[in-house]
Amino acid sequence: MENLFYQAAKKACITALEKHGKDPLLIHLDTFSSIADYIVIISSRSSVHGRGLADAITDALMEFPIRRRGIEQDPGGLWILLDYYGLVIHIFDEDERRYYNLERLWKDAKVEVFKEENLVTSF
Repeated sequence: MENLFYQAAKKACITALEKHGKDPLLIHLDTFSSIADYIVIISSRSSVHGRGLADAITDALMEFPIRRRGIEQDPGGLWILLDYYGLVIHIFDEDERRYYNLERLWKDAKVEVFKEENLVTSF
């Protein structure tokens, strides 16, 4: 059976795609870090789009028996973090995502790339 946080992470990525989020990644940290088991990174087109993605993902994850620890965002809304203990979701404006490049921090972790075609590839 799949880990509950993993199921929720996949749901967050699929929801992001349905709401036109860009380039969702699911990074497996379960063997690399105690921060969380999974991190999801998503790009938004604007701060308004980012807030919409955060709301849609929050609603979608209500079907899982997990509790959100908190939500953080910068004053301009260019970065939003949803913390579900074992799952952390980052929603970035495209430029902010390139600037912070969180993917590089976990370059040795397993990463799943979600595409609009609803295909998942691993590397």
